Amino acid sequence: MKNMVDIRFEICALIFRFVPGCGFNEVGTDYHREIDDTFAKFANHPTAVYARSLGFGYDAVSKLAVHLERRDGRFHIIDDWQSLIDCGRWNRERIETFVKLLNDFAVDTNFEEFYNAHIPFYEAETEKFIAQDYNKLNFGWFKKYLDVSRMRCIFSPSLLGANYGAKVEGRYEYSIVPHNAQLVHEYCHSFANPIAEKWYKENSDFRKLCDDTAATNKIPWYQQPITFAYEYVTRAYNILYDSQHGEKNFEMLFARERSCSGFEGFPFIECVYDMVLEFEGIARDSSL
Repeated sequence: MKNMVDIRFEICALIFRFVPGCGFNEVGTDYHREIDDTFAKFANHPTAVYARSLGFGYDAVSKLAVHLERRDGRFHIIDDWQSLIDCGRWNRERIETFVKLLNDFAVDTNFEEFYNAHIPFYEAETEKFIAQDYNKLNFGWFKKYLDVSRMRCIFSPSLLGANYGAKVEGRYEYSIVPHNAQLVHEYCHSFANPIAEKWYKENSDFRKLCDDTAATNKIPWYQQPITFAYEYVTRAYNILYDSQHGEKNFEMLFARERSCSGFEGFPFIECVYDMVLEFEGIARDSSL
């Protein structure tokens, strides 16, 4: 039985669970409550204190995790870590400091023992995830945009509603998800983000709608206009995927993106979807 629960991500998720409001504090399952009961005494461990001092979380955590490797009983940063630095929140000093503290945390908490004891649980949850989510993904659709042999998935019971994408440049494209996964969305980020960057720089109309959304939107995990650019284009491609896999209720698809976790979401999504159709050379009527 396959285990898609990755120890690199789980220990990083645990550390950032001690950081308020950074995307890793959800409590909704027995596993979450067991994590809290087991590790609460380490809330002021130097590693947790350092994580709180960084002032970020969310996808920065997933990006770090996929640039780690487990070797000789310790976590090491991989040799090619430029794509981690490129994400804008990690630098060499922060990475080196955090990885050292991460290894101290792993030893002091006996995290590997906890992880190994839960492998039967991870395997059972992985089996459910594969049946409910992973096996339904059409990898062939992504061949136009990605080298599918590089597509990787990490399933995490530490997550509840959050989903994250990450990449190791030139090697792997990751989707890091819980049950009810947003697999398509996270994989779309890999090719949609560069498109969004180009449009944001060169298309004043697109830049304005991203800036306007950022100015009025109160979603705490999306704050910069460029982040809204990434999300707009990714969500438009997600709609394209859904529409090409049988979903023809476009008003429902657009409405899904206009709201986001109880916040006003992406009001110009239909406009951006039309931009994607034009970019792809697809007539609007043929996508309906």
